[in-house]
Formats: sequence, C-alpha cells, structure tokens
Amino acid sequence: MSDKVAPGSAGHGRFRVTPGLQVHFNPQGGDGAWPVGVTETRLRGLLRDARGRLAMGDLARVDVTRETALPPYQGVLDLFSNGERGGYWDLRWSQAAVASGGAASSIGGKVGWLEDLGPHGNHLPQVNLAEQGILQTDGAAVWVELAEAETFFLASRFGMPASPAMTALYAWRPLNPNDSTLRRLFQLGGSGAGSIGGAFGFDWRTVHNDGAVVFNGPVPRNFGSLDTIAEWSRFAGATTGQQRFFLNGAEQTYNRHSGGTAGSTEAAFRVGGGYSGATLFGVHLRLYAALVLDRQLTSVERAAVVAHMQGAFPA
Repeated sequence: MSDKVAPGSAGHGRFRVTPGLQVHFNPQGGDGAWPVGVTETRLRGLLRDARGRLAMGDLARVDVTRETALPPYQGVLDLFSNGERGGYWDLRWSQAAVASGGAASSIGGKVGWLEDLGPHGNHLPQVNLAEQGILQTDGAAVWVELAEAETFFLASRFGMPASPAMTALYAWRPLNPNDSTLRRLFQLGGSGAGSIGGAFGFDWRTVHNDGAVVFNGPVPRNFGSLDTIAEWSRFAGATTGQQRFFLNGAEQTYNRHSGGTAGSTEAAFRVGGGYSGATLFGVHLRLYAALVLDRQLTSVERAAVVAHMQGAFPA
C-alpha cells in the first residue's frame, strides 16, 4: 500500500509498505528537502500515554529510499518482495514480440514472445509459428487470442520442487464455452503423471494426469464467453483433495477427487493448454494477464490482485 505524508518540515513525501511489512519513504520536493545522506527517519503519530492522554510518539523506523515513479502494477511486484519465484504477464504493459529479441507484434500479428514484468525474466516464448497466438485489441483492452492448438511454452518450472506451494491466476475469456472437452488453461510439468494443470469442461478441475480434484461452481458452459479471473491454489505437499480453486476471488467448493499426485519435477510450463500423453488439450481463449507464484495468496492479496486484473478487461 502507499499513501502521502502531509507536508511539514522535512516530512513531505510518500510512503509504501510491502507485503513483508518493509516501510519505504520517498521524500518529495518542497519545504525542507531531504539531505542526500539521510537513509532513515521516524514515522510519528498520535499515541495514548499511560494516563490515556493523546501525545505524539514514534510509530516506526522508516527507510528513506528515493524511489523513482512506481509502475501501475507495483502491487503485483510487491508479491515477489521476499524472493518469491514465478512470473507476471499482463498485456496492458508486457511487450508482445514476434520472437525473443524481435520486433514488437502488430495488432492482428503473431506473438512469439511475451514479456515477464516480474523480477525473474520468465518471458513466455512460442518458437513454433503454427502454435503462436494473435495480438488483438478493441481499441482499449489488449489480449492474445490463442486457438486450441496455440500455446506459450517455457522450459522451466520457476525453480519449484515437486508438489510445490503455488498460485496460478489467469485473467481470460473462453471463446468456445460450449465445448464439453476437458480443456486445460495451464500446465506445470510434462505430459506424464504428476503434473499440475488447471482445467474446465463440465466442471472445474486440478488435473495431474494420474488423478484430479473436482470443484463446484459455474463453468463456461453455463456463463458463456465472459471475462473471468480463475485461480488455482495449493500449499506445499498438498494432497489432491487439499487444493483450492477461486472464480473472480470467490472460493468454489470442493466436490470430489480421484487420487493423483503433483510429483513431477519436469521443467515445463505451458499457458493455453496442457498435455496428457501425446494429446494437447488446448483452449480457444483471450489471455489478458497471468500470475504464477510459488506460494498461496492471502485473502487481502487475492482481493487486490483480482481487482487489478479485472482492469485488463474491456470496459
């Protein structure tokens, strides 16, 4: 979060608190400019003394960091402030290119590379021209349209071990909602047993290629081609039945599971589909934004991320 500190002596500026509760203060010009060498200050406010009387007192010690202008997605970047692994891709700001190091994709053109806005540079490629999606816009919102045979594929698992803690959250729109095939929106791990995939068809599932967990909740067959935030969530070592699923920030109830593990350690991550054996179960969709993190979100973080991601949808 961030807020302004009211003008007054040298305290004019803006402070920001990360999810790890690190407080930064960015002094701004005006009355009482800060000396360059000052690296720490105090945050003061009204406190009650032992007799219940109000008086000014120290609330916290604060690092002084002359930050440059923060990007509009700083709140998402703060999720990585404690060394978390994963990636964040958002068509509002991510560069979409024809290839790694290539020219920017034009509207209506192929996308062979999508920039990771997070700290680890996990950019999403697709080197096979036949499997590349198309950059589209309505004049305001921007997205990549992926057909059922088109995906992004990264030969990485973000340093995650087998059965990791994980958040996989997607801002997207299904474009063939009446298809009853069990389609996969993402997959971490390979085509064999123990991968982690987010799937939907007649229901929502987490699939592992050797079992699955089923969740209740309205599926695209019920609500049609609507912009949606879908989130799959698990803690490290979670059994199949302990995994969670959210739609637009609201948790959907567990239905049943059929065993399975998340034991794959294969360095493979795919967006827009997933394999079981030699068969790709892809999705025809619009992809607006995606977030992968090696931990679960708190309820406060989830509400903030969902609201932020919904800003990528067309008005």
